[in-house]
Amino acid sequence: MSQQRKRLQIETLLISSGLSVVQISKKLGVSLATVYRVKSRKQHNVGLEHRKGAGRPSSLRLSVKRSVTQQIRHKPFLSLRTLASLAPGKPSHETVWRAMKDLDYNKKQPTNKPMINEKNQLARQQWAKKYKYPKKAWYQTVFIDKMSIWLARGRIKMWTKSGQKRIVPTTKHSPKINVWAEFSSMGTFPICIFTENMNSQMFVDILEGHLLTQAEIFHQNE
Repeated sequence: MSQQRKRLQIETLLISSGLSVVQISKKLGVSLATVYRVKSRKQHNVGLEHRKGAGRPSSLRLSVKRSVTQQIRHKPFLSLRTLASLAPGKPSHETVWRAMKDLDYNKKQPTNKPMINEKNQLARQQWAKKYKYPKKAWYQTVFIDKMSIWLARGRIKMWTKSGQKRIVPTTKHSPKINVWAEFSSMGTFPICIFTENMNSQMFVDILEGHLLTQAEIFHQNE
């Protein structure tokens, strides 16, 4: 029988049975202190629900919370038993489970992202065969890539508890920085940073004013 149900039985007998505290104690097999406690709560209109202790939380539980938070931040697939083995003090996996519950963590299946399918694999293989240059040609090849860094990006993900609402100030049109990078068998080229939007003229300007200039410097130093 649960403690809550036992308290309700004591309260019912106190109200309607006319039995004394001693008689109720014997009838239900509970201590006199328990009956007196329920009677006192009833007289002071205090609910019978179990009151959460106001004392300091267990230092073990606090250390476990810190440990599991650090672990799942980097390895969210770890099991409870593995997390318990990594936590200080070697707590049981039940203790870890309670800590996870307090932290509002639930283990959910992540969204799946398909790997490269056969069609894409074949296309990449055909590309590699088509551009199977002799070794000397690869020495004259420069690989380039461009990326944009948004300074105030609107869509971000944050760790959020259930029912918690986070607000992030954003701008309507976020400024961005474009980074152009190159490398070849000669080494890495200095990066090119610009804020303008990429178009055909900007592309030509970078090729002529940056890539070719740096390639000539490499060849002069050989």
